[in-house]
Amino acid sequence: MKPREMQTRLLSFAIASAMLGAIAAHAQNPDSPSQLIPRTPEQREQMYRAEHRIRLNVTVTDAADKPLTGLTAEDFTLVDNGRLRPIAEFADVEAVGRAGMVHATLVVDSISSHDGLGRMRKDLAKFFSENSAPLPFPVELAVLSEDGVATSAWLTDPSALAAELTRLTKHVKGLGCDAAQPDSDLSGRISGTFGSSSPNGSPAMDRERCNNDKFVDSLNYIQKLLQDSHDAKGRGILIWLGPGWPIPAAPDAGQILPGVTHDDFAQPIAMLLTELREADVTLDAVTWSELRRAKNLRSAATDAAPGPRSIADLALPMLVSDTGGRATEKSENLDDAIRACLAEAKRHYTLTFDASPSAAPDEFHRLEVKVDKPGATVRTATVYYAQP
Repeated sequence: MKPREMQTRLLSFAIASAMLGAIAAHAQNPDSPSQLIPRTPEQREQMYRAEHRIRLNVTVTDAADKPLTGLTAEDFTLVDNGRLRPIAEFADVEAVGRAGMVHATLVVDSISSHDGLGRMRKDLAKFFSENSAPLPFPVELAVLSEDGVATSAWLTDPSALAAELTRLTKHVKGLGCDAAQPDSDLSGRISGTFGSSSPNGSPAMDRERCNNDKFVDSLNYIQKLLQDSHDAKGRGILIWLGPGWPIPAAPDAGQILPGVTHDDFAQPIAMLLTELREADVTLDAVTWSELRRAKNLRSAATDAAPGPRSIADLALPMLVSDTGGRATEKSENLDDAIRACLAEAKRHYTLTFDASPSAAPDEFHRLEVKVDKPGATVRTATVYYAQP
């Protein structure tokens, strides 16, 4: 159960218990006047925060891509759907000693980047071997393959992570869709929120089915990793190694979230981004491959607010942008790119604001956070979905 849901249900249970107690007392003394049981100010505040308080992790860098430290709440401006919002809470994570409340998952994606598995093994092994001191926060390894997702424990010892890398990738072989057998069914090997079905047919149809399965399975894997992140304390980052999953040529929203119409991607996108936000997870991407194909899927409607969202919003680059993550394209050195992602996670700010109740569930909002400093670049979540 998500933290917001848990808080809401516990509070609702407490209120319901008080009301039932009043009903029972009235039944014993029917002549007594019935009274409403008011919520305390604390209960009202807790209910409102559970539904409407939005928390943002914000990274600010200077013109040289170095962390910009020492900022205060007065340096930030928050814009929600074109309207200024007051900042309710502010924290400099490193300054207040909360940098340790971070955890990271290194995602070794052999599903979408089958031809890069060897390089990922090599570069990760190099990264672990060059770090003798404990890592600044717990790191989990997640290896995605046609057989599912396998994870390590949360570890800070680089040598232990190197051993886990060997164990988890020992028998993994990347499989490209050109080599897929006609009866290949990647998505049938795991269970999750998302589903997939596609008939066998010509070689071209088999390749498309394979690509579709990789797309659906990748979203399933994110769901699984979000469950792991809920069990760890603090902010999480998923550092995705690889170019990301393919986008199907003939997408069906019902394969992503059963029950929705064929061309309505708003609900599955809202669900996934809300779960990422509520799990306090940012998605980073490190790749040595070209991401242009996925970027070209960003339509003009995607960049406008509000409006219908498309399958382009489920591409890796767009999810990175929406969650405020770091994208390192065509990296010459995965070791340096991973190190930059981990270092950046320690040095960030947190902002919270109170979203106004929406007219309907999952109302799309676009966010912008600005810092009034020359050369400053800000990365944070750029969208959220408001609730009534």
